[in-house]
Amino acid sequence: CRSETTSQLDPGPDATPDTTPDTAVDPDLGNDLFNPPDTSSDPDLSDDLDGAYDTETSVFDTDAADANTDSEITESEPCEDLRRVPGARFYVCACDEGADEDCIPGDDANDGTDPSTPWATISRAHTNFESMASGHTTSFCRGGGFPVTEDLYWSNPSCSADSPCLFGAYRAPWGSGDEGSPTLLVESDYGLKFYSEDTVTDGHYYIVNLALEGNGDNIGLAFGGDVDDVTMCRTDVSNFQTGLHIFENEDPEGGVTENSRITVRSAVFTENGTGIAGSCDDFRLEDSTFRVNREGHILTTAIDQSTGL
Repeated sequence: CRSETTSQLDPGPDATPDTTPDTAVDPDLGNDLFNPPDTSSDPDLSDDLDGAYDTETSVFDTDAADANTDSEITESEPCEDLRRVPGARFYVCACDEGADEDCIPGDDANDGTDPSTPWATISRAHTNFESMASGHTTSFCRGGGFPVTEDLYWSNPSCSADSPCLFGAYRAPWGSGDEGSPTLLVESDYGLKFYSEDTVTDGHYYIVNLALEGNGDNIGLAFGGDVDDVTMCRTDVSNFQTGLHIFENEDPEGGVTENSRITVRSAVFTENGTGIAGSCDDFRLEDSTFRVNREGHILTTAIDQSTGL
């Protein structure tokens, strides 16, 4: 597997911490691809990416918003090349363990099309994802805790290069702006498994600003069969046996399928047995951090070298 790596291995808790503040992205500005900050001049822009988010001036460029609904994040944003493709947005909010104290859960009887009427479960969001059109977004509430208790296969062949499908975060109406990333609390074998039992070629997914926490014996994210053109950006993955698993699958017509063009950018893998394991064509690991895994052997456990990554 061809790979490009520009990441770092955290030496662990005994090392001298780096106290230099990160000014590239100001968390007070929203720090979220799908959740820009509130603006006094136009509050309707506070929860969308239909404007050009300028982290240098801390405002939305509303002229750019009118001119270009495919706006890109500026270069100071690590997910700058992930565009907000026009399309419907669907919202889900759960308030399980670890959720913000102000969290208000949704209801699966809601329509899920507005931040004020989110669904309550990942299962409901999954049902919608399977049939939704390309270019649509599944948004999880910041500060939410989302129990994952069953293995779900996420697959939507409608998603395309021109209209990728997005997974991101949004600021709920009850939010004050200091909420953390949505956290998937994974008790099942997999947190997010992108795979089709019919060996359908799919992909074109963006996964941004999510956190996944495991039970020590499961897998955080998995791309399997023939999943291509996926970017994970600012995703925190912790306490899994394997943080990210990329696997091939037998093709019913003979041979094996292969995953291609998977990028992991500005992600953090913490206290996993193995950070990343698997194989693909054109895998890219950019500006990511591997913090001490359980066995403490960063070079051998952060990335499984034996499988070609």
